[in-house]
Amino acid sequence: MDRTDIRNAYGDALLQLAAEEERLVAIVADSRSSSKLDMFAERFPSRLYEVGVAEQNMLGVAAGLAAVGFIPFASAIANFALMRPFEQFRTVIGYSNVPVKVAGMSSGLAFPFLGGSHCALEDLAISRSVPNVVVLYPADYWEAVAAVKASFYFNGPVYIRFGRQSPSNIYAAEPQFQIGRSSLLAEGSDVFFLAAGPMVSEVLSARQLLESEGISSVVANISCIKPLDKELISSVSQRVRCIITVEEHSVIGGLGSAVAELLAEIQGPPLLRLGVPDMFTVPGPRQSVLNHFGLTAENIAQRAQTFLLQ
Repeated sequence: MDRTDIRNAYGDALLQLAAEEERLVAIVADSRSSSKLDMFAERFPSRLYEVGVAEQNMLGVAAGLAAVGFIPFASAIANFALMRPFEQFRTVIGYSNVPVKVAGMSSGLAFPFLGGSHCALEDLAISRSVPNVVVLYPADYWEAVAAVKASFYFNGPVYIRFGRQSPSNIYAAEPQFQIGRSSLLAEGSDVFFLAAGPMVSEVLSARQLLESEGISSVVANISCIKPLDKELISSVSQRVRCIITVEEHSVIGGLGSAVAELLAEIQGPPLLRLGVPDMFTVPGPRQSVLNHFGLTAENIAQRAQTFLLQ
């Protein structure tokens, strides 16, 4: 099993849950393989619904199944899972407050070689703006397994954002996962890094680079984007010189915006938001595009040093 591909956690977690929970059903929009549900289809064929290239219908079917007692997990590539059927996501899932779990696969810059149409850089902004919806963004395979399980037992709609390749696994085994809480991975006193998804690995590497320059960093894994862990962020922000958010998403509307909204209320230290600027992605290999947008460990460390000197 390739545990560097975070998507595998989705299929593995649903297999585990389905063996114990008969209410669980899966729905896919022409994305069974990319959602890692081939094994699920073999073991539970009557509980997998394939709707074809019809994401609006997928979420409508999911809401109907939820209304009669099932716990549906609906999945597709992130930009199609949420943005094409936004009306259904907002009205028949969010407004109706039914326990549908939507999984956005290969989010962010997973497909930059296909251009802006296939890079979901707005999905966190969209999902966190809808009332009743919980928004999760696990950092690696093991946390993604835990996040899927936690979402099943949460009585309401959830959007789970999955990256693709994780630079490295953060956890050695399945961690405890609590909706509304985040975790500190490293302590320090100068910079407070808040990262999510694959960027957590990059930030941990950046922290090591900064240590060699005499700069210490706190690193938080913000795997629950909504509701935000306000207690943790408020507490740490009182003892650092600056805060830096790092995300594989537009700087508008995602993790950085959520933290900025909180800091505006508590008057925290200076904030720098690292992510994709207000533009569609440039095409190219993933690592080259990450470097272009300053989302590699070396770039993050350099930006942190510069920001501290301002």
